[in-house]
Amino acid sequence: ANSNQYYQKIDKAFRDIKKDAQGFVQLTEATNPHLIEQRSMVIDFLNHYEFIAVGIETGILDEELVKSYMRSVLVKDYFASADFISKLKQPSSSSSATTSPASWEKYEQLAKRWAIPTDKPGQNKLL
Repeated sequence: ANSNQYYQKIDKAFRDIKKDAQGFVQLTEATNPHLIEQRSMVIDFLNHYEFIAVGIETGILDEELVKSYMRSVLVKDYFASADFISKLKQPSSSSSATTSPASWEKYEQLAKRWAIPTDKPGQNKLL
């Protein structure tokens, strides 16, 4: 599959888990092959946001351009997956998917810097 097809596949996996009633929590200790594959695709999707954040930090990507194009979705996706990210970073996690404490660090910093109150869960949202 070309990179665009793969991006569409991981984007769909992320969106499907985000909409699922059990959400990202089901991926933390996943043991069935389908959920393990979903977890892998969600991690790849989060990695693409980290790549964008690193590109902005190093000046390769223009922050204002990226912000105007994708601020809302980048920030909302961060808050939707923040607990999942946190669980994966915990060294005590028995999950085979435990990651480095520095994983998605730049993405987290960028999302928090760009966030406005209505992006955070539990806030009143204007439609």
